Amino acid sequence: MSGVKKEQWLRVVSQSELARDITAFLTDRRARGHSPGTLHFYCYKLGHLRNYLESRGIRNVQDITPSVLRQWLLDLGKSHNPGGVHQHYRAAKAFLRWCWVEYDLDIPNPIVKVVAPKLPQEPLDPVPMSDVKRMLATCERRTFTGDRDRAIMLCLLDSGAR
Repeated sequence: MSGVKKEQWLRVVSQSELARDITAFLTDRRARGHSPGTLHFYCYKLGHLRNYLESRGIRNVQDITPSVLRQWLLDLGKSHNPGGVHQHYRAAKAFLRWCWVEYDLDIPNPIVKVVAPKLPQEPLDPVPMSDVKRMLATCERRTFTGDRDRAIMLCLLDSGAR
């Protein structure tokens, strides 16, 4: 490894296969032009997955099973709300699908057998009319942007959209 410092080489050697796959996935997403926020989302969520898997001795994607993924989701449910668990699931799904395509793996992808966690469909409380009136009062009348913004807010109010 000419031209590579010893510290860099040790870091590469000590990095698990799973960590290298996650890094390659993030590089692919960056090359596709994903936003920094999306990259951070994947990095953070897949970091949780990596820590969970490696704590159980799983060091590469071929060793991941549907039951391990289900247990991971159950464990996440102890510290995350349903939306947070679902976000982790989506990141893992994108990563594992990418791995199977990128590496042409001939074993079944474990995420295919793991059903996405249910998200509660709770309706949001309506915006109080006093807030709507205050928002409408900020729209400067007889100006393009003021009249436009007022029309948009009234349209949303009339349609019941949030």
